[in-house]
Amino acid sequence: MAKRTGKPLPPRAPSGPQASAGLAVSPRRAQEVAALFQLGLQLQQRGHLQEAQALYERVLRLHPSHFDALHLLGVIAALSNAPERALQLLDAAISVNPACAPAYSNRGNVLQALGRLEEALASFDRAISLEPKYTDAHFNRGNTLKQLGRLEEAVASYDQAIAIHAGHAPAWSNRGDALQQLMRLEDAVVSYTQAISAQPDYAEAHNNLGVGLRELNRPAEALARCEAAIACRPDFAQAHSNRGIALQEL
Repeated sequence: MAKRTGKPLPPRAPSGPQASAGLAVSPRRAQEVAALFQLGLQLQQRGHLQEAQALYERVLRLHPSHFDALHLLGVIAALSNAPERALQLLDAAISVNPACAPAYSNRGNVLQALGRLEEALASFDRAISLEPKYTDAHFNRGNTLKQLGRLEEAVASYDQAIAIHAGHAPAWSNRGDALQQLMRLEDAVVSYTQAISAQPDYAEAHNNLGVGLRELNRPAEALARCEAAIACRPDFAQAHSNRGIALQEL
């Protein structure tokens, strides 16, 4: 039965502007910069990425070392599937402010997307050193370790994320994936069940729970989980395939 693993979370943007380091600007220009940035941030929060990008670029023309504009342009580039550009922008932001945990975490996500896993791991570690209770950094660190085949360490990172945020459904689900690869099937079933408890419409967790139940020779329960996954997402091809296999094994 096929298995679907979770994906890294998207880069995190700050909920509001942070103090920007760099060259001083005149009071009038500072007001213009602040107004442009705030408008860009509002547009980004509404999902208008291109418009936000244009405003952040205007901010940088007025204030080239504006940390938040560099950082959020990096986030937008990452969300726009331009990881190389995102990495350049995030590195520039970190050179301005090397003490911002979200910038390191977002950089880790980009490096992970580029397949530079050891560098991604180092970036997540730096984010966690700056903000030890940064849930998403622990979660994405776990994803990176899982990709590296360091499964026990991945489980430990997911445990850290869950200790901070017990309702983090993707952490529970990806923890289940790692446990399943370790052949700790009963523990994996528990982890997927917790993911579903936290997010009842989590199609991947239902499907992956079905995988675990089938591997435990519980095909009727596996079938029910596959059907639950399909109810959550009718076009979920893997769940349909897994349902067919479960039916054959009844």
